[in-house]
Amino acid sequence: MSAKKVKQENIKNRIAVGSGKGGVGKSTTSVNLAIYYAKKGKKTLLADLDPLSDIKTIIDREDLKEGSKEPVQIFENLYLLTPFQNAGKVSPVKVHENLVSDSYKITNNKFDLIIFDLPAGSDETENLAFLDFADILLVVTNPEPLSHVASGGYIKKAADKRPDLPVFIWHNRYEKNLESDFNPDDVAGNYNRNVPDVEKLKPSMAGRFLNVAKIPRDSSLDLLGTDTTFGAVALRNIVILLELLYSELTMPVVSMAAPGGRIGGLINSYLSSNKRLDNPDEIIEDLFRYIGAFISRLGKTTDTKINLSMLLSDDERVRITECLDTVRKDKKLIDLRKAITVTKDALHSLENSSRQFYADLVPDKYNTVVREVSAVISDAENIIPDGAAINIAGTVLFYLAVFNLVKNEDYHNAMIDFLPMKTKKGGKQERDRNTQIKQLVERNMEYQKKFINLVKYLQLPLIGEIEKISSDLKLNKILFTEDKNGKTKINTAIYAKLLGNYLHDSLNSGLSIIIGFPYRTASMSFQKSAALVLGLLND
Repeated sequence: MSAKKVKQENIKNRIAVGSGKGGVGKSTTSVNLAIYYAKKGKKTLLADLDPLSDIKTIIDREDLKEGSKEPVQIFENLYLLTPFQNAGKVSPVKVHENLVSDSYKITNNKFDLIIFDLPAGSDETENLAFLDFADILLVVTNPEPLSHVASGGYIKKAADKRPDLPVFIWHNRYEKNLESDFNPDDVAGNYNRNVPDVEKLKPSMAGRFLNVAKIPRDSSLDLLGTDTTFGAVALRNIVILLELLYSELTMPVVSMAAPGGRIGGLINSYLSSNKRLDNPDEIIEDLFRYIGAFISRLGKTTDTKINLSMLLSDDERVRITECLDTVRKDKKLIDLRKAITVTKDALHSLENSSRQFYADLVPDKYNTVVREVSAVISDAENIIPDGAAINIAGTVLFYLAVFNLVKNEDYHNAMIDFLPMKTKKGGKQERDRNTQIKQLVERNMEYQKKFINLVKYLQLPLIGEIEKISSDLKLNKILFTEDKNGKTKINTAIYAKLLGNYLHDSLNSGLSIIIGFPYRTASMSFQKSAALVLGLLND
């Protein structure tokens, strides 16, 4: 199991996952990588080398209290080694020796891939020593200065320990903030700007670190492993769709006023993330700061407080001011901003509920959401003439109906009954997350059949709810329909697919399993990055 043996056998299948500090999603990344590769048919070992690890919590195997002396199969193609779970009885030095001597019988198992989840930090004995067994190192980080400084320091020590070890950077909760001069892509640069010269990474070293993953923040994936309410998932999707509609509406206005395509995109991005447009003068000043920070990031100037208005002609400044004034006063956009605000407020109330999977809104909040959202989607065909808005509005109507449906006790209980449950000490029932993850990983046919039956059970009342809302609020124009034998009917196939996607997101929330969400941007990004890492192993 030594590095020398690995080199002799010319096998490159060992991935070390580390981080400079805790709380960046390192162990969650390790678990999801292992599950992804296992689902792809790779016999995968996840070696938990973090004495303070929460991997057994992530996969809901609290029964693994003692350290394992050899790999334990968790799911199909996925094995777990937990030498530190009997904390205090085994030292890092001893675990290292056992890996060298192959006391854990790893070689005999002939794993296709081995993932080492290392402890946070850069201690020589607890962390860096285990780089002896790695073919590549993934450094997990978040888009904030402290995390980048810690990651840079860890990379420097890792490079000193193993100069030949390829190092790749995995960004979790990735997002760009154009109002800040912090560049979330540049770990080496952010590290160097915050340490003494003697500690800085040399340019030749900094250039070696490839960003292999930029996993965006997505609250619907709920990577912290907490349960969400079924209604919150519906409201969250309504917010996403309304914000998409808002962006579609503002872009044409911005395009006519903006001095160049890139600036236009920045103005639209600013408008999409800033819905409070009460004070025109403050908006203009804030917008120019926003774009000025971006220009600074491009290297055109080192002044992060650049006054963009000085770089524009009088005509350009007037057109941008008029653009913002149009956006601020347009009734359709005013209604959209209000609908987004009240829906976010209702979503916040549900997300902060202490009730597992189910929480209800007070009547006033519920009625406000329905009123404001329906007012927006009822005018969809007049908003964007090419029909794109109709599809968005029709999907919003679907989620409004879903939100109503899950308020019904029978249908809510049908979703709860779908979840595998287990009894804890004291007789309390809770979701059996391990069984649920296993069903997802192994594509269990019984699970699939049960899921399809749930979709069929809920589809008819859902269609009834959609028809009721569309009739009461005069929203028939945004229904998804099809022509059958010369008659226009509800397109049940489209609604069945939407319902299946919603149920998948709702029922599997809180599992910390990102690859279980095939339609989410973060999930698609994760899978693409995991495939890239696999390719880099033998590049």
